[in-house]
Amino acid sequence: MKKILFVLLLSLFLIACGNESESDAGSDITPEETETTTMDFADFNNDINTYTDEMGETYTILEKYKRDESADNGFNKVNFDGYEYKFSVLAVESESESQEYIALVGETENTTDNSVQFNSEAEIITDTQEQSESDFLYAVGESDPSVITEAFILIPINRGIPESFSLEIDTPWIALDNGEQGGYIGSNVKMEFHKENN
Repeated sequence: MKKILFVLLLSLFLIACGNESESDAGSDITPEETETTTMDFADFNNDINTYTDEMGETYTILEKYKRDESADNGFNKVNFDGYEYKFSVLAVESESESQEYIALVGETENTTDNSVQFNSEAEIITDTQEQSESDFLYAVGESDPSVITEAFILIPINRGIPESFSLEIDTPWIALDNGEQGGYIGSNVKMEFHKENN
């Protein structure tokens, strides 16, 4: 009987030790290790100043931009006939290259019945007369119906941080099953942005 009681107590002790080590392991996770989403980074009300993309490059916010129709938290909404794009506009700098960009940061939601290809083609013309286009490496790509996709679109700038600029975003299109391009969805969108505090 004593042997059985000893085995039971030993088992309970080992189980308790195992549970304690599991809970300790969970407490080692720091806030810095949690992944920042594009929507977290894009929200002007958040205290997040850096974002690391899927390729491991880190970007730091240099400036925030708004237009008259922007929400208080910086977000702008575009609806390409059911393909919705919600984003804020930031000037950022890459850590490894020290390259400056205008970044369109947020997410897309495909509320259509079709797969949609969004190459995130965007162009700016700044108040310093710099004209620049988005980097194709950061295209959102193809989205199936009802899918929400993170968007982190970069437009390189080389003449310093502008006070203001015009932005044009090209329309997405229907992605056909055979890999061909279907019809465009909606129309190109043009907007004017200025520094948040101007």
